[in-house]
Amino acid sequence: MMGLPMEMAERYNRMSLALAAYRAARGGRVINEKTLSKIGLKPGGQMNHARAKAFAEEIVNDAHFIYGKANRPQVLRGTAAGKLLSTAYTFRSFTHNLLSLWRWMLLHGDKEGRKAFAYSLMAMMALGGLGAVPLYKMLASLIRQLFGSDILETGVRSALPAFARDIVMYGAPSVVGIHIGGSIRMELPVLGRIQTDRSLSSQISGSMGDLIGIPWAMLEQFTDAVDALRRGDLYRAGEAVAPSVFRNVMSGYRLWAEGQTAMLLI
Repeated sequence: MMGLPMEMAERYNRMSLALAAYRAARGGRVINEKTLSKIGLKPGGQMNHARAKAFAEEIVNDAHFIYGKANRPQVLRGTAAGKLLSTAYTFRSFTHNLLSLWRWMLLHGDKEGRKAFAYSLMAMMALGGLGAVPLYKMLASLIRQLFGSDILETGVRSALPAFARDIVMYGAPSVVGIHIGGSIRMELPVLGRIQTDRSLSSQISGSMGDLIGIPWAMLEQFTDAVDALRRGDLYRAGEAVAPSVFRNVMSGYRLWAEGQTAMLLI
């Protein structure tokens, strides 16, 4: 139920693109030479219903990708260890698919493919700022760790006029106080969260939960609940294991009523 809004948005996106592609195919408005050559049509040629439907399906799969077990990397499907690691891939599949699409656009696409890549990257920057550029935050973190200088974040901000700082770093939505760059940017696990006051090796070894994914998050919730029970804090224990929609409400009420506190076992 909680995922219904996202499901409806995904369906709308796929159906609208499929309809547009189908109409273009039926109306003879497909102009890409490689596509026409593959199908065996001349410019202006109209596809029949079956061919137009297959064309629309291919367009939708290329643009919105195919999710599920059948489209996972082979290493995550063939072995027991791969199946275990596949949980860590759950929220990385979009990143993998998009990077694969960009690679195809740059290496195998024509002029229009390279333009599509540029438009895609510019859209990410417009919505999320420089921080949404793939691997930008990781590169900034590595530079801070190696050289102690924050040239890609603090340095860039200080070099910009005051009115442009938030727009450049966080995108157009920052004008109204909204930042969505964290939702659309693509970073490598662990490396995007490097801090300068801790050694690189200790941070990588201590952040394996980012690689393991959902199972690690569930284990953390369980251990938080156990710690709360040991302190006799039933409310905090229930908050730890509650579904996110309820946990957020419970956390908000606790912070309003008690303020920020930490669970310490003595």
